[in-house]
Amino acid sequence: MAEAFEEWLDKHGGKKHASLDLVKELPNGDRGVVATAPIAEGELLLLLPINCALYMPNDEEWAKRGSSFPEAVGYLHEHHRTLSPFLATTLALMSEVARGGESAWAAYVGTLPPSCPDCLLNWSKEEKKDLEGTALEELGPDPAADAFKRHVAPILAARRDLWPLQQQGEGEGGAAADEAAADLALFVRVAGLVQSRAFHLEAENWVSGAKEISKLEGGGTQVFLLPGIDMINHSHNPARRNAHLQRLNVAQAAAAKLTEGGAPEGVEAFFVMRADKPIAEGEEVLHTYGNLSDAQLLQTYGFLDSEDGFAQLPGGAASGSGSQPPEAAAEEEGGNGGKKGGKKRGKAGASAAKGKEEAEEGAGYRNPYNAALVPWEAVEDVCCGLMKSMDQGLPAALKRAKREFLAAAGVLQLSLGTALLEEDEDFAEMVCIATLQVLKSCVERYPSTSKEDVRLLKSSECTGRQRLAVRVRLGEKDVLQLAQKAVVGYGADEFDDGIGEAHDRGKAHEAPKAS
Repeated sequence: MAEAFEEWLDKHGGKKHASLDLVKELPNGDRGVVATAPIAEGELLLLLPINCALYMPNDEEWAKRGSSFPEAVGYLHEHHRTLSPFLATTLALMSEVARGGESAWAAYVGTLPPSCPDCLLNWSKEEKKDLEGTALEELGPDPAADAFKRHVAPILAARRDLWPLQQQGEGEGGAAADEAAADLALFVRVAGLVQSRAFHLEAENWVSGAKEISKLEGGGTQVFLLPGIDMINHSHNPARRNAHLQRLNVAQAAAAKLTEGGAPEGVEAFFVMRADKPIAEGEEVLHTYGNLSDAQLLQTYGFLDSEDGFAQLPGGAASGSGSQPPEAAAEEEGGNGGKKGGKKRGKAGASAAKGKEEAEEGAGYRNPYNAALVPWEAVEDVCCGLMKSMDQGLPAALKRAKREFLAAAGVLQLSLGTALLEEDEDFAEMVCIATLQVLKSCVERYPSTSKEDVRLLKSSECTGRQRLAVRVRLGEKDVLQLAQKAVVGYGADEFDDGIGEAHDRGKAHEAPKAS
C-alpha cells in the first residue's frame, strides 16, 4: 500500500522524506506518520504538487487546466455549482473510490482507511443520546441521510458512468433498495473520510497553515484532499507539534530548492510539509488541523485533543481546563497595565495562573479552544432585551467588544476591561448579570452533573464512544463554570455584592463542581 503510493507520488513530481513511515501503527491502534531515523529542523517531509490534490477548482483554475481534473469534478463544476465544497469534494472522492483500479488516484485511495470510526457520522441514535445538552446534540433528521437524499442521490442516478454501482448481491428489498443502500453506505464512508482528512481553506472552518496563503491569493473557500499530507495527525499542544503546512507557488518552491530540475508540466503550486523542530527516531509527526474545541474535533475527526486524565485528578481539578494558547500566556507574563481596572485584571490573572498550575499538576494537556463554547450571541440578546426594557438602544460598542469580552474565559482568563465597560459601570454590571443568566441556563441544559460525569469516567464500564461523549460533556461544563467564576470575580472587584448575589441565587440549579 505505502510502496504503491510512494511510487505514484514520485511519478507525479512529489517527494517524501526517506526517513518517514506513512502508515505506522500506533500504540492506540490508529495509524500515524512516524520518523524511522532522526530528522533535522527545517527538512522537507512531504512535497505534493497541487495536481495530485483532489479538490473542486475555482473558475480561474478551471480555465487554465480544466482538462487535468477528473471527469466527475468537471461534471460537478459545470452542472452543480451550488453544491457546498464539502459535498462536492465528497462526490469527487466517491467517484474515484467507485472506479477502483481505473482511477488515476487508485494509489491514494488504497491508503485510505475503511472509515473514520468515531466521527459522528458513524454514531447510532442511541450513542448520540450521550451528547444531549452539548454543542453536538442532534436536533432534527439525520444529517448524512438527509444530505444524501436531497443532494447526492439524484446526482448519482443521473451519471452512473461517473459513479458506478459497487458489486453486491440482491437482498430482500429488491435491486432498487439495495442500490440505494449501497450508495448511502459509500456516501457515509467517503463523507467521513473527507470530513476527517480534508483541509478547509476558510477562516471559520478547519484550517491549516495554508489558510494565510489562500487569503493572499484570493483563493476563497476550497476543500483539499492532500494525499500523504492527510496521513499526518493533529495536536493543539505546541510542545508536541513538530511540522507545519505551506502552499507555495512554483517560484517560491524553486527559491526554496524544492524542485530541482523544475516543476512538472502544468503544475502551478505545491503543498509543502516541513519539520518545525528536530524529530527523533520513533517520534510521530504532528501538525495542527486548526483551533478547534473538543466538540468540533469529535464531530469532524472522531477524537479529542485533551488527555483523558479525569479519573486521576484530585478534588476540584477533576474537570480542569488548564492550558492556554501561547498568546494568552505571553499576555499574562507581560502584564495588562493601563486604565482603571488594570489592577483588578492583574489580580484575576494571578488567580488564573494559580488555577492553571493546580489543574496541570494532576491533569495532562487540556484543549484551550473549548473557550469558544461561551455563548456571546446569547449574552448580546439578553443585553438587547434589558436595554429595550429601559427604552434604550444597544451601544454599538458592545458589538465591537465581542472579541475581547469573555475571549479567554475558558482558559482561566477574562478580558472584561473594554473601554465601554470601564467608562459605564452601570452598563458593565448589566452585562455581567446578563452573562451569568446565560451561563446558568447553559449549565442547566445538561442531563447530568459534573460529579456524575466524573464518577462515570472513573467507572470501567464507561468506554468507547460513551467515554468520548462524557468527556466532551464534562469539558463544556468546565468551560461554563470557569466563565461563571471569572464573571463573579470581576463583578466582586468592580461593583457591589449584586453580582455575587445574582450568582448565588442560581446556585441551586448549577451543576455541582467535580470532586
